[in-house]
Amino acid sequence: MADVLVLGAGMTGLATAMLLAKDGHDVTVLERQVADLSRPGALAASLSWYRANFSPETFLVDERPALPSVRCPTMGIWSSGDVALTEQQMTGSARFVEGGRWRYERLEDVDHWIPVRAAQSLNELLLGFFSEG
Repeated sequence: MADVLVLGAGMTGLATAMLLAKDGHDVTVLERQVADLSRPGALAASLSWYRANFSPETFLVDERPALPSVRCPTMGIWSSGDVALTEQQMTGSARFVEGGRWRYERLEDVDHWIPVRAAQSLNELLLGFFSEG
């Protein structure tokens, strides 16, 4: 997992990445993501998804309302390189699964973006999970 992300592969971004790498940093340059988010309306759409799904009030209360249980087969996939979600949070999700089986899988050294960084491993896990019925 990179310890430094550089947004944009222009001259400044590449020069910055090269200097950081020379100093021993593990650098990832994100160009496609910048281009994707630079399209008209793309960033607004991304932010609107969060706004539509998470009311700000959700984070301002002392006690959150109970969530309904999950009643279907569920697999949680977590990676040791994820800085946005802890393993305890992922494994703790099992308590919400009632009436369906719970399966937990751990990937090593992948960041939060498992579908982008470890697509093959993810696909293998999903195919195995779905074939179990």
